[in-house]
Order: sequence, then structure tokens, then C-alpha cells
Amino acid sequence: MGDYYHTRQNYADHPVFFSAKTSNYIYYYPSKSWWLIGPTLGSEYASLLVASDALSPLDIAPDASWFESAATGWERAQSLVFGCNPAPNVD
Repeated sequence: MGDYYHTRQNYADHPVFFSAKTSNYIYYYPSKSWWLIGPTLGSEYASLLVASDALSPLDIAPDASWFESAATGWERAQSLVFGCNPAPNVD
């Protein structure tokens, strides 16, 4: 999944995170109460999702069930480790 950092912008009154490495956003999709990961902010089409009404991806439970897009629909993601950073790390 890569590292995602807060963009200091909101979508649907929730914070947006972005990975420069994968060019994907993490954003809240309010009509389904999903957090999505995909290349187009606000799109209902994404590569990963988790059903959660968390206020921020930082608050998504570590043991939440993520699903990935597959040819047959959504399948439970295996061996997925998820975490967000509130700001870039600096040394």
C-alpha cells in the first residue's frame, strides 16, 4: 500500500491522504460509509475499500477487513497492513 500522508485537504468533511509513490488517495465515500484507496479523489471506483465510519483513516481499526477490487467483484484482501501518518517524517 505504501505510505500515505495527510494532504491538508478534506473531501466529504473527512481528511484526505495521498501516496506520492503509488499516486493513490485515501478518502471517505459518504454514500456507502467506505474509506477508499484509488487514483481519483472522490470516485466510487477504487482498488481497495474498508467499511468504516471513522472520522479519519488514522482511526480505522487495525483489524478492519479491507477488500480489493477483483474481476469477480470485491474480495477480502489478504496480508494487508494498514496505517497512516499525520505528517511526513522528518529527521
